[in-house]
Amino acid sequence: NYFAPNDAVSLFFIASGVGLATVILGGNRYALSILIGSGISNTFGGLPSATAFTMGLGSMLGAIVGAYCLKTQKNFNNALPSLADWLRVVIYGGAVGCAVNAVIGVSALWISGVIATEMFWHKVFSWWMGDTLGVIVITPFALIWGKFRFSKINFAQALEGLFILGLTFLAGQAVFLGWFHTHIGEVANTYWIFLFMVWVAVRLNKAWMTLVITMISLQALQGVYSELGIFNSDFVENRALNYWFFIIVLSSVGITLNTYITAQQEALERL
Repeated sequence: NYFAPNDAVSLFFIASGVGLATVILGGNRYALSILIGSGISNTFGGLPSATAFTMGLGSMLGAIVGAYCLKTQKNFNNALPSLADWLRVVIYGGAVGCAVNAVIGVSALWISGVIATEMFWHKVFSWWMGDTLGVIVITPFALIWGKFRFSKINFAQALEGLFILGLTFLAGQAVFLGWFHTHIGEVANTYWIFLFMVWVAVRLNKAWMTLVITMISLQALQGVYSELGIFNSDFVENRALNYWFFIIVLSSVGITLNTYITAQQEALERL
């Protein structure tokens, strides 16, 4: 219940991103594991077995539909070297695939009486938002790191990456969880994070960028639910919409900037 406290629909559903990446990389033969895993998890969460496994069916079909739409796109590369590839994941894997999951999942809850009729489409939209955010953040991370060749990292690059990652972590803790509040609490704001995103984009590759985006997403989510930092009242006042849009913008800016700079560097190397 950490990602969906008080029986609310999850704001950031990591499993949707993992499920989509699994089907993209491994094929439909792994889709059944999504149904089983989701069904068992929902059953342990207190739902009737029929409802739990219907929700699992929705998760499985959402991943299959999203992966199918991506694989039918001409020249789609699941290593996401281009911005177009990343946008396809967002649109087909997120917007389209997660819509399938949201409708089936909420329908299962509605049929079982967990959700009132007047809340149906509100819950569908909230479910879709959480699943889509999971795809936008986690699927690129899983796809890129799943194919990452660690032998290509040299010692100096690894040290620089860990140094930047550490500073970004401290900035995230200050902005989202109130660390060092006595000294910098009044000025710790979200624009700090974009400084580090630019640093990562300029100095590191897309694998590091997806790692930083994932880390920041989790730090900010912890702040939302702990009512600390810049988003301390966002869940109560806005159902965490500010958090959701912040992560969408952060991911878009980070991936776009990193992709553009990498393309420019590769073009210069070819000259």
